[in-house]
Amino acid sequence: MEIKKNKLVFNIKDSGINGIITDDRKEIINLLSAEDKVSIIGEDFQYNYFDNTVYEYMTGEVERKNLILRDKAKKIKDSLRIVGLNKIDIDRNVTTLSESEKKLLQIAIALLSNPDILVFEEPFTKLDLKNQKKLMIFLGKIKEKFNKTAVFITNDSNVLYKYTDYVIIIQNKKLIMEGTRRVLEDVDALIKNNIKVPEIVEFTYKAKKKYNVKIDYHNDIRDIIKDIYKHV
Repeated sequence: MEIKKNKLVFNIKDSGINGIITDDRKEIINLLSAEDKVSIIGEDFQYNYFDNTVYEYMTGEVERKNLILRDKAKKIKDSLRIVGLNKIDIDRNVTTLSESEKKLLQIAIALLSNPDILVFEEPFTKLDLKNQKKLMIFLGKIKEKFNKTAVFITNDSNVLYKYTDYVIIIQNKKLIMEGTRRVLEDVDALIKNNIKVPEIVEFTYKAKKKYNVKIDYHNDIRDIIKDIYKHV
């Protein structure tokens, strides 16, 4: 998938988990949402309807988005099942859901239109570490089983380095860097462009530079420890 607007051109790889760092998040979200088969999961849960049950809320979203579904009730139940909310009472009021459940409900709603690409604005907002891992396990499953692509829009380089396959960095409507997550290992380029260096990359960079340690960059601290034991 290729997105173009004026001089802004970037690719979104298919069937992966990709990340975008940008100083104009709203513009990029608008740009992506204009494409077909794309669903946006916002940073916060938006109460489009008040005092509604989970089922009523999702039905309202079907109508608001003018979705044509062969079997609306089945599609809603299937979407809830895919995100792991099939065990909650669909007659439960949405205001009683936990923050993690609301995030999963947002994803279930996004799946109603059967999108090819799921775009997450700050995906881990209000999620603890346990539920962050659950979200990533879920995204891995839909990537493999349903051939979906996920896009994270965030300024948190730690998140992108740890979880994404492909990274795009945009500043002032210009493409600064693009490539596999290893672009976030180019410390000098990141500093030059005022991009926060991922903490785990910074640790490795300083160790290599100060102590001349022959270790590689890893996105998991356990792999760095293994590398240190191997070479030190």
